[in-house]
Amino acid sequence: MGLCHDMQCGEPKGWRSGGAGYLRENSFSRVAAGPCSDEKDRYRALSVFVASFGRHARRADCRHGAVRIAKFCCEESISLQELNNLSLAGLINGFSKWPEGSDFRQAAVAIAGEVIRRAGRPHQLSEFRQQGLVSLVNGFSKWPEEATLRQAAATLALEILRRPRRLADFAQQGLAILVNGFSKWPEELPCGQVTVAVATEVLGRAMRFHEFGEQDLANLVNGFSKWPGENASRQATVAIASELLRRAVQLPHFTQQGLANLVNGLCKWPEDGTCRKAAVAIAGEVFCRAAQLPDLTQQGLSNLVNGFSKWPEEVVSRRAAVALAREVLRRAAQLCEFSQQGLANLVSGFTNWPDELRVVK
Repeated sequence: MGLCHDMQCGEPKGWRSGGAGYLRENSFSRVAAGPCSDEKDRYRALSVFVASFGRHARRADCRHGAVRIAKFCCEESISLQELNNLSLAGLINGFSKWPEGSDFRQAAVAIAGEVIRRAGRPHQLSEFRQQGLVSLVNGFSKWPEEATLRQAAATLALEILRRPRRLADFAQQGLAILVNGFSKWPEELPCGQVTVAVATEVLGRAMRFHEFGEQDLANLVNGFSKWPGENASRQATVAIASELLRRAVQLPHFTQQGLANLVNGLCKWPEDGTCRKAAVAIAGEVFCRAAQLPDLTQQGLSNLVNGFSKWPEEVVSRRAAVALAREVLRRAAQLCEFSQQGLANLVSGFTNWPDELRVVK
C-alpha cells in the first residue's frame, strides 16, 4: 500500500481511471493512494505527487492535479511546516515545470515564506543537502520578480556562504544551476557573492571541465556575465571559452538557446582574445544553422545580434548577422512581441553592418 508508482507513466497506481481528478480541493486526506502512518506522511506525499506530475508536464490531467496541490499549499500554507526539507524542495521543483501558472507562482511564494521562516530558527537551513538547495534556487528563479522569492534566494545564498566547504561538495551541474538561478537577482549581494565563489570553484576544477555538459557551460557563462566587474567571473569565463574552443567540433550539440546564452555572456568581455575566438566559432555554427533560426526565442535572437556586434569586423560575425537579419524580417509581423530591450539590442547591433544589411531580403 501507500504511494507506489506505476513506472511506465510515473503516476501512482490506481490513478489511470480517475487521473489527477482523484484529488479534491482542501481535502489532503484523499491525496494518498493508501493509508499513511501519520499526518506528516500525508503532507510529504504532496511532493511525491507533484514530482510525478512534473515528469509529464504537458498532460492536462497532470497539470490539473498539480494545480490542486498548489492551491492546497496556498490555502493551508501552515501545513508546509510539516514537510521535511527534501519534500519542500521537491514541491518547488515540481511547480517550476509550469512557470506561467498563477497557482504555481502563489504556491512558490508560500514555499519561499516557509524557507524564510526556517532561516530564522537555529540550524534549520543547515539540514538542507546540496541537491535541496539547488532545487529551491532553481525553482524560485522561475519567478524572479516576486519579492518573497528574491528574499528566499538571498537567504539560501547566505546559507551556502555560511557552510565551511561552501561549494566543494556540489556536483558540476549543481554549480551551473546555482549560477543560473542566482543570476536572476544580480542586485542581491549574497547572490553575487555565491556566484563569485562558484567562479573560483569552477577555476579550481579546470582539469574536470570535460565533466560539464553543454547546458552547464552555457548557464555558467551567462550567469557569470551578470557580474562582469568581478575578476573571478572574467577568469572563469575565459577558462570556459578555452574549453569551448577545445570542443569546437561539438558545437552542433548545443541547443539554440545554449548558443545564445554563451554569446550573451562572452560579449561582456569583448577585449579578451579567447572570448572573441569562442564567439567567432559560435557565429560560424549559427550561420550553418540558418535554417533552424525560426526555433530561436525573441530574446535568443536579440542576444545573438547584440553579442556578435561586439566583434563587427569578424567576417563570420557579419555572416551570422546577415542570417539573423533575414530571420528578423521573416518575423516582421511579430516584432511587437519583442521586449523593448530586445528591440533596442537588434537596432543597436545591426547598425554595425549597414552595407551588408542594406541588401538583405
